[in-house]
Amino acid sequence: TKILAEYILWLDIKLKRREYADFIRAITPLIADIFELYLKKKLEINIAKYCSADRNSGALKLRREKLDRCEKGREILEILDSNSKQEGFKDSYLSSVSMLWIICSCAKSQAVSEHFASLRAIEEAIRNTAAHEIVSITPELIENKTAERGRRYSPEGILDALRLGAEYCGLQRTRYENSYIVMNSLIEEALMR
Repeated sequence: TKILAEYILWLDIKLKRREYADFIRAITPLIADIFELYLKKKLEINIAKYCSADRNSGALKLRREKLDRCEKGREILEILDSNSKQEGFKDSYLSSVSMLWIICSCAKSQAVSEHFASLRAIEEAIRNTAAHEIVSITPELIENKTAERGRRYSPEGILDALRLGAEYCGLQRTRYENSYIVMNSLIEEALMR
């Protein structure tokens, strides 16, 4: 959770510097980490144990044969099979989409499921624009792209949504939110002496 808090602080700096393209590209790994942490902490599902690391990239691949080894894994496999557009789930890189399917099926809170679905919709709406198109990323573009998916988000609204997602995982906003401000004022005080 410490790394999650630091990552959110780093995103806040990206916003303050108006580095919107970097901000947008950075939300994908954060959303995946939030989903994975929620699965682990709140649903007691260590999704990584059903994965193996890709030889070349080190990225986690969710494996059908690993899921099929235990009762909990078979429950997860059933969720993945029912949500897969193909003929059942095939081995694939661990993604926020597959984790979202599991969360929506297992979470007891409708609010959590809906919030995480909205995080995924944000990612889907704007991530490819920032990563694959030569375009200036502006707050207006972000708002327009997210509005196309049903709800308009400003960059600050996205950061707040990410913070709430982290809170659902047990990371209290008050424990990290002003860390850089406090640190900077301590440095400033030390320099003034």
